Amino acid sequence: MDQQPLIQVDAEPERTQNRFGFPEAPEGISRQVVSDFVEALRAEYVNGVNNSVGDFMGSDAAQATGGGMEIFDRVEQQIREMNPDNRNDALDNLSSVWGKFE
Repeated sequence: MDQQPLIQVDAEPERTQNRFGFPEAPEGISRQVVSDFVEALRAEYVNGVNNSVGDFMGSDAAQATGGGMEIFDRVEQQIREMNPDNRNDALDNLSSVWGKFE
């Protein structure tokens, strides 16, 4: 009896799927800005550090994204309005999806 080779499943494509319906990343966004934004969201909406997102939004890096500010606002609203139990996973997903751009 011939054995069928095992099918290898690559988990990477699922990891970078936009599972939470986030908008497209601002054009030309750097990985550093993505990281800073995600960490500000995590600090405020997971760890309870007030005004973390506001501080990020006022930073030179955020301001340099131009039209990205509107997208950051939309994403912040999505995170704020979602079930708190899902926020950490959503932020990991955002980091993966937006982090592939540079």
